Amino acid sequence: MVRAVRTGNDTDTVAAIAGGLAGALYGASSLPAQWRELLHGWPNLRADDLVALSEQALAV
Repeated sequence: MVRAVRTGNDTDTVAAIAGGLAGALYGASSLPAQWRELLHGWPNLRADDLVALSEQALAV
């Protein structure tokens, strides 16, 4: 992950893609709970809300 981000150029996009791939591989449960509690996405949505939305999307 660090190597991908330090490569340069569009680092925020590279970090987002690398993080997404790592999340897909290892799952959200591999992150410390205190980190997951700080996650937010769309305004007024917390980590639990994002998990629920992703589960709804997979159920379709």
